[in-house]
Amino acid sequence: MFKINNWKEPIDKYDLLYVILNGLISAILCGILAGSLNFLLIMINMPFDIGYIILFMIIPWRIKNSFENNHILYAVIGLIALFLGFLISSFTTIVISYAVAGINPLFLLGEGSLYFDIIFEPFLNIINAFGYLTSTGDIAYGLLKVILSILSLLLLIYAFYYTYITIRRKR
Repeated sequence: MFKINNWKEPIDKYDLLYVILNGLISAILCGILAGSLNFLLIMINMPFDIGYIILFMIIPWRIKNSFENNHILYAVIGLIALFLGFLISSFTTIVISYAVAGINPLFLLGEGSLYFDIIFEPFLNIINAFGYLTSTGDIAYGLLKVILSILSLLLLIYAFYYTYITIRRKR
């Protein structure tokens, strides 16, 4: 699947340019859309990130349709674009949350813990769901939050796998 000989294949520079351009544009646009939808789900207190589905359905499709000759580098660029899309999605959710609360979101750029929270968001959601389960008496809703948080993490892992396989198997 990931062999060292695959890196020796020739790269078409126009294909590479289109892959980078499509990956960057789709990561930015889908990340903003996914972050907005995740904010709406936060408003109804749902820990499941529906934006992940948008990201891992659109980004591989856009990158897969942007090249003629397949190369393993395109799959790596797709994974980077997907990760960038997840970062933009999380950052958009936080910026919208701060803007709705009336706090200036521009000061967030210097906040170091924000980047830690964005990168480890799926794991922090699981930890917070277990904390909610143990601190409140509502067992059913706490279990629902735990299950949805774990499903969100599994969906994230599957998104990276799906992106790699989809871009690699273009034909």
